[in-house]
Amino acid sequence: MQEKSENHILLTFPSLDGRIVGKHIINKDDKKEFRIDLSSIGFGKIHDSDGYAKIVKEFTIPYGFINSFAICDLFKNERKIRTSREILKDILKETKFTVFGSSELEFYLTRNNKPIDQMGYFDIHSDLSKWFHDLTPHINVMHHENGNGQYEVGTDYGNPLEMADKSLFVKQLLEQYFYDQGIKFDDRAKPFRNDFGSGMHIHLSLKNHNEWVFGTDKMTDEMMHFIGGICSFGLHELTLTMNNGSFSRFGEGEAPNFISWGNSNRSAAIRVPNSNVKIIEIRVPDPRCDPFLAFAILIKAGLRGIKEQIKPPNESNFNVYKKNTGLAPLPRSLGEAIKIHQENCDSILKNLLGDFYSPFLEMKKKQLLNT
Repeated sequence: MQEKSENHILLTFPSLDGRIVGKHIINKDDKKEFRIDLSSIGFGKIHDSDGYAKIVKEFTIPYGFINSFAICDLFKNERKIRTSREILKDILKETKFTVFGSSELEFYLTRNNKPIDQMGYFDIHSDLSKWFHDLTPHINVMHHENGNGQYEVGTDYGNPLEMADKSLFVKQLLEQYFYDQGIKFDDRAKPFRNDFGSGMHIHLSLKNHNEWVFGTDKMTDEMMHFIGGICSFGLHELTLTMNNGSFSRFGEGEAPNFISWGNSNRSAAIRVPNSNVKIIEIRVPDPRCDPFLAFAILIKAGLRGIKEQIKPPNESNFNVYKKNTGLAPLPRSLGEAIKIHQENCDSILKNLLGDFYSPFLEMKKKQLLNT
């Protein structure tokens, strides 16, 4: 581990095409602004590429090779660039509701490219207890998942912008913590062909003053319309926040492959957990998606559903993997996601990205070619 006085920092920010990128620095003078090349991440032309990243939030990491993890906003001259983080921030400011969100992150732990154990769902062991002890208060739950060497951690429930920031920090924290122990943290969507895929499930709910908008004992009309908006506009667009490797988990090991929703249904794209306060869980994203853009698309689509009183499809109270007649499929590749998106004239993503929409699509097409 580096000396604290050296102040090794990882600066991070979202690229236009949905990757979380950054640079390592040694911050000797406690600076807050750092020059970057905007053209390489989609926010500038090569002939006019100079910009800077400004630290807006910093997390201390007690383990491994980086002292702190920094979330940055991007600027061109003095103008703030409308990154996915800025888009999410604007959506949360504009709505009359208070939005709550959280995420659950699945991942594999490996040694020599092999899972570290041969255990299954909810299996317990002493190392797991120690890991959870060491990693709190940054996570509030940890358990073994279905795959060999596969685990899940959960974070607090709160402001979606703060939760998206925290989800990125927690991934870096896990990577460094396990690196110190000779273990590799692997957050790819499908690292092993014959084992379960890894997702990043997003939870959402709304409050209006002191009232839970989705209800407590039973689902409200607003909750049904929120689900309707996500089913109509959000899920297809959400797949564009991911990379081509993400689609290999769809239909495999509780990863949804059809536009669907259901109470307590883990085969559906949207699950309504059995809880005292009604929330929704979106099971489509994976750990390498842009969490800012994912939250933004889902919230915008859901709020549109409430405004336009959009009805969701009929509830799927069956195993969607085995019975899906009449359900609309999700894209099975990035190429298919791009094609469906281009054929859709009523795009939430186009509205959110504005002038950056066309460059976003071009970067996604290049991403597809480089897969």
